[in-house]
Amino acid sequence: MFDREHPEHKWDIWYLKPTDDGQGYDEVPFLQTAFAERNPKLSPNGRFVAYQSDESGRFEIYVKPFPDGDDKWPVSRNGGGDPRWGSDGTELFYVEDSTLVSVVVSTDPTFAVGETTHMFSALSLQFGGYPNYDVSAD
Repeated sequence: MFDREHPEHKWDIWYLKPTDDGQGYDEVPFLQTAFAERNPKLSPNGRFVAYQSDESGRFEIYVKPFPDGDDKWPVSRNGGGDPRWGSDGTELFYVEDSTLVSVVVSTDPTFAVGETTHMFSALSLQFGGYPNYDVSAD
């Protein structure tokens, strides 16, 4: 999955789908709106995408089914960027201002948001479009 700048749509989210002959990939749009959608991250089970969008007037974290579906769930409420999934898909991380936030989530049978924990603050965590942290397997 990747984001691509578009002169009319700001930023959109795309993914690569194997061609029918298995010899390459086609670029397929996943999310194209008038807003900026960025930093897509596919869940470990491959069924959901976490991303940031400015549709509320500031960047927030949302989750949508993959590869298609009309559902969308807000995850952050006070701004958010740079989402990352925990290795087992039961936790989603993002940056709020300069604070790393952890959210308990469920992806089976559908997506649901649980308890939110503000973990720690660090100036280096301020999001700006480039990955600046990752989540270890444990």
